[in-house]
Amino acid sequence: MAHSGKLKHHVSRLWNMSIQIHRKMILASALIVLSGLSNHASSQSQAPQAHRHIRIGKSAGMDIPEFSLGEASLEADEKKENVVKSRNGKYEAFTISGTRLLVSDRTAGKVFEIKGLPMEWRPFSDLAWMNNQTLLFDRWSQPHYGVHYEVNVKLKKLIRAVPFPDKLESGSMRSHALQDTTGKTKTIELPFTSYDRHEMFGKLTTPTSTGKHPVVIYVQTAEGMTVDMKRQKSRTETFNYFDLYREKLPEMNVAFFSYEGRGITMGDKPPRYETINWDIYNTSTLENKVRDVISAVELVRKQPGVDASRIFLMGGSEGTLLAAEAASRIPKQIRGLILYGVLTVNMRENFKYILTDGSFLSVRRNFDTDKDGRISKQEFEADPNKVRERSSGNEAFSTLDKNGDGFFTAEELVMLSERLRNLRDAADKENYEVLNEWAKTAGVSTPKDWFKDHFAHPSIWTFLAKLNIAVGCFQGGVDAMVPIDGVRKLEEQAKKAGKSKMEFHYFENLDHSLNIGEYFVRGTLPAGHKAIFEFIRQQTAKKS
Repeated sequence: MAHSGKLKHHVSRLWNMSIQIHRKMILASALIVLSGLSNHASSQSQAPQAHRHIRIGKSAGMDIPEFSLGEASLEADEKKENVVKSRNGKYEAFTISGTRLLVSDRTAGKVFEIKGLPMEWRPFSDLAWMNNQTLLFDRWSQPHYGVHYEVNVKLKKLIRAVPFPDKLESGSMRSHALQDTTGKTKTIELPFTSYDRHEMFGKLTTPTSTGKHPVVIYVQTAEGMTVDMKRQKSRTETFNYFDLYREKLPEMNVAFFSYEGRGITMGDKPPRYETINWDIYNTSTLENKVRDVISAVELVRKQPGVDASRIFLMGGSEGTLLAAEAASRIPKQIRGLILYGVLTVNMRENFKYILTDGSFLSVRRNFDTDKDGRISKQEFEADPNKVRERSSGNEAFSTLDKNGDGFFTAEELVMLSERLRNLRDAADKENYEVLNEWAKTAGVSTPKDWFKDHFAHPSIWTFLAKLNIAVGCFQGGVDAMVPIDGVRKLEEQAKKAGKSKMEFHYFENLDHSLNIGEYFVRGTLPAGHKAIFEFIRQQTAKKS
């Protein structure tokens, strides 16, 4: 299929806005990917924060041929934000509306705009000058996964573009107990052993109030997690993601337990703060992960201060499948499930969703104003978020609307991308060599034969159908990793089967993580997580 150079460039920009994120995020837990400040909340500009560029060292960079630093003009009413001047005062960098980054040459009286970087709807952050001509800045696809950029403004050259996922790395070191200055919680470290004799490690936080307490156990996910999920907050600060639960659940008189994935230990090296023993990690089949959940349950139910009759499993993304399957094997030991970013279908179909409708979500976010799942010619030409305007795009809509029906759809996005077509075909034909190579080049830390294992595995309903316990399903409407329609179909199945203890909660503008990044960036708990904590409060309050 022949296309003009402009069309190829435009299509590349459209699908790069989405697929570059998803390559790294594929079914890593919502809590790993922390899809963060998405949608309208995330696109708002923020006040400058303490500069947080991490030490990236000699990390491999990204090739971004679309980058440009071209002359631009400013309207009189456009307000400069996040202004930083070079040390000699020659250059001044600033943002406009958060998502535009410009540089003023104050001696020449000219203004230049940086264009062509992925994720044009995301704000720039942490502008700083390395020297008198090198500008540093970040653009976060989520609050905890972003790209660090270095631009030589004098040469108008992109020097570096380095992704830094925020799942911070660790050697053999163990984390220290959460410091509780109030005396209201107690945290202990609990080594244990998997059924096949691998060393495991967990951490249990319980309220210090008298009596036995219900407990929430957080289940592992596709890429695995450390016991704390340490993250980079600023250049000099880190935080532990699981502290959210260690702090908020005890306030409800509920305990919390997390554990390391097999072969994964905490470490002291950013950006991931983890070390993977691949020989052990590659034993992380779905079957073994489920059995690890059961081992964790057996460990926790014996601990002082834990009510063994009120154990809840919590999972995100792949963890929803693992939690449901584990509960189906030990139903008398599990009181309820908390599931979000729910993986409802087999991974073969889910992966194709990521490549098609999931990828198209990022394009829709910029053009689909009537939210009907497709982009009309009128919406495209209206360019409500000025994406085409900023990229100097003047392509005819007909170059995207391949079937001439007046709409640009997810299927047409795939038709225009050979890479997406090849990956979808690989999923259909079970070409694991292609799929595994994709995972390798995308930097996704999944265990050996992960695709093959998933393609042969039953879907989540197989296990939920066996249960008669409380199940809360929480799903975002703009989840690019799992389809909301799958959760709606799951709800229909539950109703037909008379599963009255299953609850379904939907959040129109929340993503795979239910925008949990807002809590760590702004201190505001998103609606989806408020609903999760309320579900936990209600269910754990029941004594029988």
